[in-house]
Amino acid sequence: MKCSIFILAALFPLAATAQGAVADASQRPAAHATNSSAPRRPQEESIERSPPEYSEQKVNFLNSVAGNTLAGTLSIPKGKGPFPAVLLIAGSGPATRDVEFAGHRVFLVLADYLTRRGIAVLRYDKRGTGDSTGDFESAGFSDLVSDARASFSYLKGRPEVEREQLGVIGHSEGATIAPEIAILDSSIRMMVLMAGSGLRGDQLLTEQRILAASDEGASAVRLIELRAFYKALFAAVVASTGQPEAKIKVKPLIAKGVAAGMVPQESVTNYVEFITSNPIRELLAINPIPTLRQIRIPVLAIIGSLDHTVVTRPYLEALRPALQANRRAVIKEMPKLNHMFQTAITGEASEFSRIEETIAPAALMAIGDWIANEAKTKTN
Repeated sequence: MKCSIFILAALFPLAATAQGAVADASQRPAAHATNSSAPRRPQEESIERSPPEYSEQKVNFLNSVAGNTLAGTLSIPKGKGPFPAVLLIAGSGPATRDVEFAGHRVFLVLADYLTRRGIAVLRYDKRGTGDSTGDFESAGFSDLVSDARASFSYLKGRPEVEREQLGVIGHSEGATIAPEIAILDSSIRMMVLMAGSGLRGDQLLTEQRILAASDEGASAVRLIELRAFYKALFAAVVASTGQPEAKIKVKPLIAKGVAAGMVPQESVTNYVEFITSNPIRELLAINPIPTLRQIRIPVLAIIGSLDHTVVTRPYLEALRPALQANRRAVIKEMPKLNHMFQTAITGEASEFSRIEETIAPAALMAIGDWIANEAKTKTN
């Protein structure tokens, strides 16, 4: 099963809080809650109401390495080009070009904002989703990198774009893919990383689980026990050469987790199968740091202070030294924003669908201003 980091988190039930104080979810504040079962989406509604100030083209292009055809939308500003241009790379999961998530169309809003500011934008359906061909379920990380590279190659070949002002924007897993293609294609002159590409997979998931347990009221002692449990569990998975070996290594660890009240007994079978599957072993082993250290183009890395998926503090602690040698790297922590860059109250995933805002104006402006400034610098 190919899954996103959100699905991954959901399949790690937190029996951990059984020996700590369990927080009552009904007592948590609801972010931007409404009485409607379907909250408004004002940014998308505004896009649909307003006459487009730019043109959009549905496009198809080939990934000649994999042999699959990718489909997307190219948004082109009005006026005389060529224009600065960026490729949008989605996070984990079978995302289509608009990244429809929790009732929001994230990349539609981002692409609309940037194109209205004079920046051409290409967004695409992942392989096997939307109108793109191929098999998403069997795709590994290297396949996703290959598709992103093919997408960027198509973008840079369009006559409407200024080849000296080309960039990529990646969100979550897409921000791990973006640096990989940046070191392979020197045409990429700037890069925006949105909440990703700072932690090795096993560290990312450990921090995510610890924060989730803390949110649910686990004690300080319990959090120490949990960290040791996940560290040992994930290390065993990463060190295994295949699923059979991984199962042998994790079963006694999970048995200890059951005895300590950290894993529900009824979840053991699914837990073992899931954590030792090939996609999860690959995810846990991904380490973006060596690639980031090679990046010398301008980089804007942003993360919300309430990100509970990447987890803000450990992300920044890993990212800053990784980009330290790049004098053109800018790292920003954005107050009160969650993993999807919405203005949030707690940052927990349960808020995503209840918040009407799709992307906070502050995040849109930070990205748009930075790209415009980089494009101006390259023009001069």
